[in-house]
Amino acid sequence: MKWRISIFIAWLGVWVVVLFISGCTEKAPLEIKNFSPPYPKQGETFLMRDKLKSDGSFQTGYFNGTIRSDRIVLEWLPYQGDDFLSYKIFRNGALIKTIVEAEASSFIDSGLVQNTYYDYKMSVLNQSGMARVDTIRLKTPRFLPPSQFDYKMVDSTTVLLFWENSAESATKFRVYRRLFSDTTSRLVGTVSDTFFTDSDVINGQSYYYQVEAFNDWESTGRSSPYFLQVNYQMNAPFLFQPRQVAGTRSVRLSWSDNSNAEDGFNIYRRRLQETDFRLIGSVPMGVTEYVDNDTLNALEYDSTFVYAVTAYNAAEETPFSNWRSITITRPLSPGRFVEIGTGTISWNYPFRTFYHDARTQVLYLASEIGRSMTIRKVALNVTTLPGQTMNNFVIRMKHTSINSYPSNNFDNTDYTICYNQALTIDSTGWIEIPLTTPFNYNGMDNLIIDISFNNDSYTSDGRCYATDTGVYRSITFRSDSGAGDDPLNYSQGTRSTYIPNIRLYY
Repeated sequence: MKWRISIFIAWLGVWVVVLFISGCTEKAPLEIKNFSPPYPKQGETFLMRDKLKSDGSFQTGYFNGTIRSDRIVLEWLPYQGDDFLSYKIFRNGALIKTIVEAEASSFIDSGLVQNTYYDYKMSVLNQSGMARVDTIRLKTPRFLPPSQFDYKMVDSTTVLLFWENSAESATKFRVYRRLFSDTTSRLVGTVSDTFFTDSDVINGQSYYYQVEAFNDWESTGRSSPYFLQVNYQMNAPFLFQPRQVAGTRSVRLSWSDNSNAEDGFNIYRRRLQETDFRLIGSVPMGVTEYVDNDTLNALEYDSTFVYAVTAYNAAEETPFSNWRSITITRPLSPGRFVEIGTGTISWNYPFRTFYHDARTQVLYLASEIGRSMTIRKVALNVTTLPGQTMNNFVIRMKHTSINSYPSNNFDNTDYTICYNQALTIDSTGWIEIPLTTPFNYNGMDNLIIDISFNNDSYTSDGRCYATDTGVYRSITFRSDSGAGDDPLNYSQGTRSTYIPNIRLYY
């Protein structure tokens, strides 16, 4: 009887051991309810704390290969003790690995997705239960080929290539180049920055560039090909008509950029009676405007100044742009103008820039003007900006006895040319145009104001407010460099009852 009891106890002991061990396998962390000690010390097990800061800036893990775009190497402090059972590693709540070797201290989790956060948990089990639990959150790096390419010409044989880094753990970049006519690329340089200076190009030649980001453990592969045609140009800018800043003696300059390799622009000025220009300022690449505020040493009232602009880089400076002059005029007293027209018709004359050339001849009545005056400035109420600068913008004035136009024939004789310069309109509202030659209006006759411009191209119409008078008070015409070419010589146009609303400053 005793031996039967002994056999039963021994058999029961074996099953207890088997059940205990089986309870510590794959499903053990979900089944174990007791801990050893009763509340395990939640200290650090993972050795990854310096790999990722809480603010998302990545540390050594990215740059020593521990964290890559498709894999993470987990490292931990091995368990110390003879009662060890297993390590269980979970990723995002799912068990991915059970390790039964106590001396193990790392695990490679591969096949991951780049630019993704992963939550890892490690449970350390011993014969008494769960001895320790530790968690950590890690992110795989975004690891894509470079993108957003751009370039800048340095000189006729050198191009500076830029790109955006799309690989967070990249430390260097390989640059490949091929001619447009070739089928294979060759490595032309390796850099640690997001730009590369290629000093071996030929002006006028076309190239394809590809860039590959890499570090000591992985590479993104090459970017999509970036096409670049070497077209080094350093040409003089085109200077528009300077404008006096309202209420000041300052002068605003603007110009068109005719280069693609400049580092910036130099601005020059001289007095009308002088022969040599003096450098007064510079602006960086991409800036095509400058305000001359030198009112302490220059820019006196009633003085005329001449301006020119150049483009420059480290290798050269272009010749001067075209010259433009401006006379600094005294501000008119507030309210000293006559405003004619209250209509709200948006009319495309005199700014008919949908055509190369246009002319608008308008009749304003003595009864509307109301007094004799020296007209020093006119203003039009712009509603839509003209699409381009109006070259050879001419304003002419003359006295007349007619009250309306009896035919569609332009009046072409005995004018005073009051303004003859290029005009750029860059804002809406009342745009003032100071006259270079004032007009002495006698206060008795009616007044004809003739406005025209002469370009070689067209864009889109500008518009200004106009009034319908009910009688023929305007004649207009436009053409694409036809009808005698010069709008000052147009003989006939189309009559209109509209007149542009206008202010006459005196």
